[in-house]
Amino acid sequence: MPEISALLDRPAPERFDGAEAWSKLPADVQAEIGAIALEMAAVASLHDRLCQDDLPEIFHRTSDAATVELWRDLQAVTSDALPEDAFVASHGRMPRIPSLLGDVCRVCGCSQNDACDFGCGWAAEDLCTACVEGGHDHD
Repeated sequence: MPEISALLDRPAPERFDGAEAWSKLPADVQAEIGAIALEMAAVASLHDRLCQDDLPEIFHRTSDAATVELWRDLQAVTSDALPEDAFVASHGRMPRIPSLLGDVCRVCGCSQNDACDFGCGWAAEDLCTACVEGGHDHD
């Protein structure tokens, strides 16, 4: 079993705080991102209906096209509005993890709503019991 202290010595992934980033954006950019987000919610609703109902082909095709276009639009707006390194950790090598996920294990990446296959809990902040108990192969 790995020593908990050795696991806690591993750096926790840095987080991207969307609320903080949002608060620094100008109103026109917030409006553009907000409109894209609502369009994405409409596509998600459409996709749910496609999975449940026998809808005509037009809805399948438009759902696919809208998903691609909206993600492209969102990426374009955010890449123009946010600093180049907004999604990259301070050391510049690893991406940031969205803070929306809540607690994330610093070793395996499980979270409150995505536990390890055999179940786990929190042994410490950002460290799950499965990792402490040796339930994963560690680097």
